[in-house]
Amino acid sequence: MRKLSVITLMTVLFCSQAYARVFDLRSRSFGTYFGGSVGSSNLSKQPWGDSSGSTTATDQSVKLNYSGEFGVLAASQKVNFRAGVEVLQPQHLSDIKGTDPARDLLFTLDSNTRAIIPKATFEFVVWKTNASAFMFGGSVGYAMVSMTNQYQIASPAGSAAFPGVSDYVEKASGNAIQSEGFVGYEFSFSDNVTIFTNLGYRYLMVSELTHDNANTAINGAVVKGSKVLKQSGENRTLNMSSAQAAIQFRFYF
Repeated sequence: MRKLSVITLMTVLFCSQAYARVFDLRSRSFGTYFGGSVGSSNLSKQPWGDSSGSTTATDQSVKLNYSGEFGVLAASQKVNFRAGVEVLQPQHLSDIKGTDPARDLLFTLDSNTRAIIPKATFEFVVWKTNASAFMFGGSVGYAMVSMTNQYQIASPAGSAAFPGVSDYVEKASGNAIQSEGFVGYEFSFSDNVTIFTNLGYRYLMVSELTHDNANTAINGAVVKGSKVLKQSGENRTLNMSSAQAAIQFRFYF
């Protein structure tokens, strides 16, 4: 009889604990998240292509954007809100080779572009169950963009093509508004964790950059704070837009 009582008590406790651990997405209101994305990049050769000599050809281009994001979220039955910070990192390219029409080596180049983006996101819930949800949404953010191009001038062809120019580092920065649209699906992963996957499009166009350092570049001498220009004299721009796939892990309180 005593054994039966002990077994009954343990069963009740176990069932109570199991019930307490049942996750109900509809009842969760606050949490944190982190995640990342990958997508095609429109950046191509824009960080250096319009400033490396009018007849120069280069052998690489930026094809992918990567990002990481973290923040906090507030959820309801119809609308979710997220506030976070995203780091957008297009491909970091090394040993880019610049050649003249005769295919003589003019320079090698290391190019890196990055954006830090505080952002706000709204998600509009189409349907939500205790374990999953389908939604669409959009975000807006303020992108602080930095660009670094490190040139190594080759001899003899590079030194002859760009007289007076030696190895140099071009640093520039700019700001722009980013916007996104997406559709996504959220589903239960563990006791208080969900996974959110989505497909969407990021629009980020940087229409003006300024030099962060002074140097003698292929396009001529520049001073700190001056506009970054193309060989034509127009503003150099960066199109960091991309179609993308993303995943997040959400931790509900």
